[in-house]
Amino acid sequence: MKTKRKIGIGFILLFIIGILAIGFIRTNSKPPQYETKEFFMDTVVSVKATGDNAKRAVTDAIKVMRQIADESDRYKQASIVSKINRQAGIRPVKVDDDILNMIKTAKEYGSSINGKFDITIAPVIELWGFGTENKTVPNTQKLKEKLKLVNYKDIIINEEKETVMLAKPGMKIDLGGVAKGYIVDKAAKILKEAGIKSALINAGGNIRTIGTKYNGDKWRLGIRNPRDDEKDPDDTYLDVIAVKETNIVTSGDYQRYFMQAGKRYHHVLDPDTGYPARGLASVTIISDSSFTADILSTALFILGFEDAKAYIQNHSQIEGMLITTDLEKWKSKGFKDLLNN
Repeated sequence: MKTKRKIGIGFILLFIIGILAIGFIRTNSKPPQYETKEFFMDTVVSVKATGDNAKRAVTDAIKVMRQIADESDRYKQASIVSKINRQAGIRPVKVDDDILNMIKTAKEYGSSINGKFDITIAPVIELWGFGTENKTVPNTQKLKEKLKLVNYKDIIINEEKETVMLAKPGMKIDLGGVAKGYIVDKAAKILKEAGIKSALINAGGNIRTIGTKYNGDKWRLGIRNPRDDEKDPDDTYLDVIAVKETNIVTSGDYQRYFMQAGKRYHHVLDPDTGYPARGLASVTIISDSSFTADILSTALFILGFEDAKAYIQNHSQIEGMLITTDLEKWKSKGFKDLLNN
């Protein structure tokens, strides 16, 4: 009888230990995580999320990102932007809310930053061959002719009818400086509505973090050396910042460029001259909106060091880091604080 009782107690103890062990494993195991990477907008777009609903949330987010990216791609014949460009000087084109918001906001920033941000730069971009295999320094006379088509004021928006029209034949818009930031904000909204508390979105350098890492640590993000192709591999990152939930976007002269006669020609063009903006090698902006950060990183790059610095100092809702072509760095106070975390 005693032997049976001992065996019974033994089984009970083993059962309790098993339950405790399972509880320990569950408590200390990594929560469900899902990541996907796709190529669109001429870059790798990745979304990584942690949470019980991670896979579905990430799948939904990437689907919406691609849909908006396709409609904003001027190289796709069926896109809304392509239709707007084909109907330039002819008739207005019906657009969806996303395209309308992007174009309206881009035009507003064009006005507030002295025309240095202008999405009607597309005819000049084409002349340089960016986005193709035939990149070249254009003929001066041809450049002058194309510049006559560049003016954000000639974008006619009818919000009531939800239409957009370009005033002159030959005009074209390019949303490359706004679309990535816009779709990152859209993706973040979808993830958060799905209950995701920890996520990292990266659309070709447009980075959005949600919460912290699953273990509570801050996200550590490197600021690329704009001349890392000319330096030792150990110099790939100039600085590393530690952040929680935020948006970080960098524009640089190293992202799309070609060399000719020892000179670097990049895709961030000054709408006043038609030539690549000079003086800065990269601009990094931190903002509560990826859309805003995307626009400003490009606009401030074109403005140049002194004006970009003044803009960041006069706008408390953003932080920034400027790197000149001589690799001299300037950081706003809030940006410096992130380096010390």
